[in-house]
Amino acid sequence: MVTRIYDRGMLMEDGRWAEVNKIYKKLRQPSPSFHFELPHEVFVEKRYDMVYLGRGGRSPIPPFDMELLSPGRTFIEEIGKEVVIEEMNRNNFRNLKEPSNIAFIDCESLQFPLKMRNFRPGDRFHPLGVKGTQKLKDFFIDHKVPKFERPRVPLLVSGEMIAWIAGYRIDERVKVTERTKKIIKITVG
Repeated sequence: MVTRIYDRGMLMEDGRWAEVNKIYKKLRQPSPSFHFELPHEVFVEKRYDMVYLGRGGRSPIPPFDMELLSPGRTFIEEIGKEVVIEEMNRNNFRNLKEPSNIAFIDCESLQFPLKMRNFRPGDRFHPLGVKGTQKLKDFFIDHKVPKFERPRVPLLVSGEMIAWIAGYRIDERVKVTERTKKIIKITVG
């Protein structure tokens, strides 16, 4: 780890080194993740054990809460993703390992209309395969999702229940079982 940055006596506070000093100070803090912008559309991100330096501005994601067409296609402008909902018959379903952007959910366990929104403080859900509920904040920490990325993760909401953290896991209460008759296939891409 770098402990001192200098250039032949040039002070860190010199205009050219002020930004380097900011990066150095942030890296020395115990925070597991951060994101900040530098001049000339350069950014620095720390994601737990990785540090990225990149170009291009990143605008913050505003809160969104959108009703989904079911079945149908809905574009969520805030995150630039399309949600596709299809109905399936249980007979056409095979429980194969699908990509993380696809979820199969028991239709009868849902309340319509379905909505897609982003993270809110205090959110909880019941992760598939886990006993009891968990705070989404804790789920994101366990899965090493940085704070600045959490507003970008779409959540499928059925009534008051978070049915799916898109890209991660469905809720235990909406899983497909032997008693399931009708399945909803949801793709976020």
